[in-house]
Amino acid sequence: HGRETAIVAKAILKCSNLNADVLGIGEKLGISEDEAIKLTMYTAATHDIGKISPIFTDNKNLDFVDEFFRNHPECKLPVAEIFHDFRHEIESAMAAERIWKTKNRFSNVVTRKSLATVLRVHHQGKSGSAPDLCGLRDEFAMEEKNGGFNGDFWLEQQEIFEKKMYDWINPPSFDLNRAVEGDAALMLITAIVIISDWIASGDIFNDIAENTSEEELWSRAVDFLNRAGLTPPALHENKDFCSVWQDIPKDSRRPLQRCLDDFFAEKKENTQPQLLIIEAPMGEGKTEA
Repeated sequence: HGRETAIVAKAILKCSNLNADVLGIGEKLGISEDEAIKLTMYTAATHDIGKISPIFTDNKNLDFVDEFFRNHPECKLPVAEIFHDFRHEIESAMAAERIWKTKNRFSNVVTRKSLATVLRVHHQGKSGSAPDLCGLRDEFAMEEKNGGFNGDFWLEQQEIFEKKMYDWINPPSFDLNRAVEGDAALMLITAIVIISDWIASGDIFNDIAENTSEEELWSRAVDFLNRAGLTPPALHENKDFCSVWQDIPKDSRRPLQRCLDDFFAEKKENTQPQLLIIEAPMGEGKTEA
C-alpha cells in the first residue's frame, strides 16, 4: 500500500491539474520540482508505517495474523487489547521521527517534527492515542511472566520498511528553517498524501500481486486520474477572435478583444490550460472575449 500510495502521489504531481509546477512545492521549500515530487512520494509511502505495530496487528481478526502470533508468541504485546483508542497515524509520526533522528534523515529537529506532523494528520477528524513503542519494549521485556515481549522485532520492521521506501525513492534533505513558505508546502504535501491514500485504498489496486511492476501501478494510477477528471483537458487549436465571431469584422474588435487576440497569438505553442480573469466595464466586449 505504501508503494501504491507513493506512485499515485507521483501521478498526481506529474499528470493532474494539481501538478508540481502549479502547486510550487519545490519553490516553497527551496528544492527542485523533481525533489519535491520525491519528497511527497516518500511521505506518502511512509504514511502508514505506524501500522507496523503489535497493537494494530493484534486488533486484526485475520487468519494469517493469528498464525503469526501462534508461531511467534514473543511478538505479541500482552496488553494490546487495552489500547482501544490506538491511532496508527500517531504511531506513524512517532516511528518516522525516531527513525529520521537515528539515521540522520533531513536536516534538523524542526524539519523532522514538521514532516512527521504530515503523517500524524493524514486521517483528519480522528481522535485517539498511541503509546511509545520503545517504552513498551522496555517495560514488558523484563517481565518473564509475560513471556518476554520482543518489542525490538516491531522497531526493526519499521526501520526495514522505511529503508526500503527511502532507498527506492531517495527523497531530498531540506531545511524547513530556510524555506520561503515551508508551512504552505507541508500543507500541500498533506493534501496530496490524503488524496493519494484515498485513491490507493480504493479498488484500482485490488487485484494486483505484491510483485506487480511499477509501470503497471503507474498506468492504473494515471487511468484513474483520467477517469476521475483530475487531468488537464485536451487543448483545442487556438483560433483568432474573428474565426469564432464571424459576424464581427477584424477592424470592429473592441480594444479588449484585440488585446486577447494578440495574447493568444503569442501562446500558440503553450501546452498548458490557462485561466484568464477579465475585469472591464460594461460594453467592452467581455462576453465575446
